[in-house]
Amino acid sequence: MQFEMVRLSLVARPDLFARTKPDGNAFSREEWLRDTFGREIAFAHRGQAFHYSPDATQNVGLAIAGRIGRVVTVDENESPEGHLAPIKRDAWRAALTLIDPTHHDDGQKVAVEHLPAVGRPVAVFESLAAQINTASEPFILEAHAIVPSERFWDFVKANEGQITSVEFEFVAPNMFGEADDYDSEMRDMQRHEKAQKVKLKIESKDGLNLNTPRVTRAVDYANKGAGSIHAKAKQKKDFSFERKSTKDHHS
Repeated sequence: MQFEMVRLSLVARPDLFARTKPDGNAFSREEWLRDTFGREIAFAHRGQAFHYSPDATQNVGLAIAGRIGRVVTVDENESPEGHLAPIKRDAWRAALTLIDPTHHDDGQKVAVEHLPAVGRPVAVFESLAAQINTASEPFILEAHAIVPSERFWDFVKANEGQITSVEFEFVAPNMFGEADDYDSEMRDMQRHEKAQKVKLKIESKDGLNLNTPRVTRAVDYANKGAGSIHAKAKQKKDFSFERKSTKDHHS
């Protein structure tokens, strides 16, 4: 199996009517993830109906196993009594998801099986997160592809002096609790301006110098799954941190 990796960011939602545990106490992040992904969720992706279902039959330790599926049309044939005539029928195809809800220094992660019949794993999971966010939940769930920062720097090196704009979008705050400048800024904006996301865009028609400590910190921050990067260069070249994710393989 081939999986694409997603990192989750949970932003606390200041909602007096947000859902709580049956005993009235607030959910921890892990408790909320286990509760949310322990139930059925219907959602839409690009105008088509999808469904998430937990799968308790998978032995995955502390992780949460589930499947994301949709109806597809498959080509089959009749039996010999039907002269093996070609027929089409609707069937469900589902991709395996493995969610680690426990705390780690680099955040909580999701592995989504790459199954072309279902769709692009990261994009589909983002639509699932968007559906979860429509309810009065205690957290807003952000899902971002885990992308090695080397890919961005390879793009910078290949287009040295030709990159005209870079836009960073950060989740405010991230979930790592680090005391760096970006984390402090994001937390401050979330606390005072009630920001859920913050965008930073730098532009120069003459070409940007991106080999600076400030940009390096921004790339590292986004690489943790706390945001995304979009860059444009001359000759209509572009780069997106969201479209290229890390893949993992399991037998």
